[in-house]
This record gives sequence, structure tokens and C-alpha cells, in this order.
Amino acid sequence: MIKSAIILAAGLGKRMLPLTNDMPKPMIEIKGKPMIRHLIDLLDDIGIQKICVNVHYKSELLVDYLQSIESKKIIISDETNELLETGGGIKKAFNYLDEDYSFVFNSDNLWNNRLSNQIKNMSEKFQADAMGAFLGLSHINSLEGYDGAGDFCFTNDQSIKRYKYGNTNPYVYSGIQIIKKDLVTSLSERVFSVNKAWDIAIKSKSLYGFILEHQIKHIGTPKMVEKVNNEKN
Repeated sequence: MIKSAIILAAGLGKRMLPLTNDMPKPMIEIKGKPMIRHLIDLLDDIGIQKICVNVHYKSELLVDYLQSIESKKIIISDETNELLETGGGIKKAFNYLDEDYSFVFNSDNLWNNRLSNQIKNMSEKFQADAMGAFLGLSHINSLEGYDGAGDFCFTNDQSIKRYKYGNTNPYVYSGIQIIKKDLVTSLSERVFSVNKAWDIAIKSKSLYGFILEHQIKHIGTPKMVEKVNNEKN
């Protein structure tokens, strides 16, 4: 089982304005608690032993909240002075983990415990010898709040490639992956998108996908926050 997780929580949250005028996006409350707390509770449930959270925008508020949880497993990767983007953020976070691979979660999805078994299954299916990165994918019709055309599609050998117009059966990256440390540390840049690491993995046929069956809610706009908070379940 994967023992560690990186939470990407450093984004500026511009699409969430005006809700992010006074707080970082992961602190927006869904069903009575911050989005990031839903994720931390899930990680506790699946037995993750160490959690590294990167921070940048209004970082003092997020750090104060994380410290109030009083969990020894939570470590802060401080990007207050320089936003490193997703790839650079993951690369720096690995400095705080004694692992060759780790879960990485986006913090703007609604993660809850009903996903526990699927995420455990994803951990069990990860093959470190073959996979540079193992991406959690939702079918385009199963990711609520997504408005694009698709991100990836499967190849004949069950690795994945970028979705292009005309491909069939598009899937969307659902904000969870298992990634090897070597894949991001092989890049010399400090600031880069994780897409650059994924492209390297595609060329070496080491980018794989795991299909998530439950619907994932992407909380990307104030309208989506209101919708989910007003739902009865």
C-alpha cells in the first residue's frame, strides 16, 4: 500500500472569486468543513502515514488551520515566496517524504470516505516497475463540474495517451495520481507543470490510468460550491 500523500493546495483560486478574496481555495467549506479536511479525513481512513501539503496563496491561513488539526503526519511544503506549479510542487514535496512514490491529490475536488475502497484498490494495482505515473480517471460523463472535451484515452496495452479530437471514449483526470519520485526529479526545472512529467511517461509508455467508478465532484466555481452545499446527500 502507498504510505504517503501530497496535497496540491497552493493554487491562486481565481475561478473561485469572490470566495477566495479572503481565504485559500482549500479552506472553502463544503457540508460544514473545509474541502481539505474532507481529503485529510479520507487519507486517515485509508491509512496514509504522512501527508505533505504545499501552500502559497494566503498560506498563513491554511497553515494555521492545518496546525490546528494537531496531526504529526501533516508536513508543510512552503511555496509562499515562489509558486512552483504542479510539477515543481510535487518535486519539492518529495524532499519531505522518505518514499520513491506517493499519492498526489488536487485539493479542489470533493473527496469523501465513499471513495476509500477504490483508492485502496488503486494503491494495490500500482506497479512501480512499469508505471511512472498512475492517474485516476473518470469517464467524461462521470465528473460533475467538468466542462472540457476529455484529457486521456486508453491505448491497446492499457497505458494512456492524450485525448485528441476523434478519439473514442474520452476520460478526464480526476485529481488523484500515484507518481514516482524519479519522474519529477528527472526534470531539472524548479517551476513546471506535472503535464511535462506525464509527457515523458507517455513517450516511455509508463503512463497508466485507473478508472474511478464513483462520480467525482470538481469544486471549481462558486456556483458549484453552492450547488453541492444545497444537495441533501
